[in-house]
Amino acid sequence: MLRYLSTIFVLLLVFTFAVNAQSKTRSFSKKAHIIFNEPGPAPSKFKGGKLPSSSNSLAWVVVDSMENGFSTMDGTVNPLVYDPYSNVIAFVHRAKLTYASSSGSLFYNTSTDKGLTWKRVAGPINAGLPQEGRYPSMAISNVSKGPIDSTTAGFAWMQSDYIYVGYGAEQPVGAGSPYSALLDGHNFYTTAPIFSNDITGTFFWLVDDYDYPITYLFKTKDFLTVDSSFKFDGTEVSDGERIWFGGASKNGKVIAADVGTYTFSGSDAAGWIPAIHTSTNDGASWVTEIADFRKIPTLNKYQRLYDYIKGDDYVSYQGDINIDKDGYPHLLFSVTDILNTTQNGNAVVEVYKTATGWKGQVVAVGIHDSTNWDGMGGLQMGPACNIAVSKEGDAFVAQWVQGVNYDAASKTYICDIFQSYRALDGIWSAPVNITNTPNLNESCAHLANFLSTEAGTDNYTSFSLFSYEIGNNSISADYNNAANVYIAPIPVKNGVISGIGKDNSKSSLNFSLSQNYPNPFNPSTSIRFSLTQRTTVSLKVTDILGREVVTLLNEERAAGNHQVKFDGSKLSSGVYIYTLKAGNRTESKKLTLMK
Repeated sequence: MLRYLSTIFVLLLVFTFAVNAQSKTRSFSKKAHIIFNEPGPAPSKFKGGKLPSSSNSLAWVVVDSMENGFSTMDGTVNPLVYDPYSNVIAFVHRAKLTYASSSGSLFYNTSTDKGLTWKRVAGPINAGLPQEGRYPSMAISNVSKGPIDSTTAGFAWMQSDYIYVGYGAEQPVGAGSPYSALLDGHNFYTTAPIFSNDITGTFFWLVDDYDYPITYLFKTKDFLTVDSSFKFDGTEVSDGERIWFGGASKNGKVIAADVGTYTFSGSDAAGWIPAIHTSTNDGASWVTEIADFRKIPTLNKYQRLYDYIKGDDYVSYQGDINIDKDGYPHLLFSVTDILNTTQNGNAVVEVYKTATGWKGQVVAVGIHDSTNWDGMGGLQMGPACNIAVSKEGDAFVAQWVQGVNYDAASKTYICDIFQSYRALDGIWSAPVNITNTPNLNESCAHLANFLSTEAGTDNYTSFSLFSYEIGNNSISADYNNAANVYIAPIPVKNGVISGIGKDNSKSSLNFSLSQNYPNPFNPSTSIRFSLTQRTTVSLKVTDILGREVVTLLNEERAAGNHQVKFDGSKLSSGVYIYTLKAGNRTESKKLTLMK
C-alpha cells in the first residue's frame, strides 16, 4: 500500500542479474547483503570543487558531492542516465543541501550540453518523506523521442529501515517539482533498479523480499497507481537467490536480466548462471531463458562467474544488460577460468543473443584476484561492468574497472577505469584506460545506458562516472566520508576510444586472444586478437606434442584489432595449438581441423 505521499502534485504521466565447474553437486552460496549504512560524521568543512591532484584530465567534471561514498556504491543501480533524443544527462544521488552527520535526502543533477556543465535540480526528490533514502536509481522515458519537454524522469530507491521502497517522478526532467511516495507491506532488502518501456512509457523497478525467495516487479505509468501483482517467485532457481543486472527496452520489448541458481530448461549444471526475462506485453507476463556462457564455444574455458570477494560465505557477482536494434539482449559480466591459476584467469565477457542462438566475446582479460576492491565502492562493485548502446542499437561501449598499478605496501593492484567499443557486427576494440591515475583507486564507476551519436558518422560519446573521497589523493579512499562525483564524456571516433587520463600511452600492455572461427574448420579458419599498444607479436601453431607447424606472425603490430587466416589444407585432421606472444605475455588456445 502507499504510505507518505509528498505534497500533492498532479502528474499526468502517460509517457514512461558455488558454481560447480561442471560439478553435479547442488551446493549454492548466498548473495552478500549490501550495506545500508549510517554514515560517520561529515567533514567540518566542505572541500569539493576540483579534481584529485593526481588526475590531469580536463574532461572530468566535478558534478556534485555526496554525504558519503555509499550512494553509488552498488553495481545494480543506475544513477547515471542519458536520453539520446532530448540530449539530457541526469545523475541521481544521496546528498544534503547542508551537510549533517546523517542524510537520506535524494537529489539529481542535469546537463544539456553533453556533460560540460551541470546543475542540481531543486528538491529533494523525496521531500515530505522520512529522509532515509539509499542507493537511488533513475531512468528517463521519452516516448515521443522529442525535446526535453517530452521527457519523464523516474526514480526508485530503498529506505534504510529495510521495510519501504521509495519511488518518484518528475515531468519534464529538471522541472524542480518532483512527486514521491513509499510502498510498504514487505521486508525489502535490496536496491531497486528502474527502467522503462520505450514505447508505452511504463516504468518498472525490481526489489527482493528478505523473508521470501521472491522478487517484486513494480510497474506504473502515472506514478499514482503502482501495480505489484507480478512476482518472480523463485521457482526457477534452487533457493530463490538472484542478483539483478537491471533491465532495458527496445521497440516495446522489455528485458530484465539477472544471475541466479538456475536448474531448469535443460541446464545440466548447478550454480549461478545468467538469465533473461522477456515481456512483450508491457510486463503482464514474462518468459525466462538461461544464458549459459559455459556452453558457448568462444567462452568455454570460463566455467564460473567471477566472485570478486574471496574467503567469505557469500557470492559477489555483478553485470549489466542492454538491447540491440533487433531486440536481442547483450549481457556484460565477469567470469573465471578455474584451470588458470595465473592472474589472467578472470575476464570481462559479453554474452548476447542472435537469430541463431547465444554467442559470446571476451572483452578484456587480466582481471586480478588481488585487485584492491577496498577502495571507494569496491566491496559492492567489483569490476563494475556496464554496457551502453547507441540509440540506433548498432554500436556498444563496454566499461569496467581493472587493476593496473601494483602497490607493494598494500600488496594489491590499484584500479583504473577501462572502456572498449564494438559495432554490432564487429569485435571488441583493444581496451583503453580512460582514467590512468596511478595514485587513485577508482573502483566505483558507472556508465550511462545510451551513447550520444554524431549524425552521419561512426562517432559516438559515452558518459562515465566515478566517485572519490573529497580531498583524498591516495589509493585508499574512505567511503564513510563525503565524496565528489566526477563525470566525463568519452569520445569514440572511427572505432577508437580516446583515453582521457594523463599519459595514457604508457598504460601496461594487454591483449585479448579470441577463439578461432569457425572451429572445427576445414580447410581454413580465422584467428583474431587485439592489442592495447604497438608491440612485436608472435603467433605460432603447433601440434598437440608441441612441434611447430607454422609461424603465422612475427612482426610489429599496432594497437587495435587484428585478424590472421590459418590454412590447414596441407595438414592432417586433429587438434592443434595456436599461441600468441606479445611483450612478456603469452596465451594459447586449441583449434580442431576436421576433414
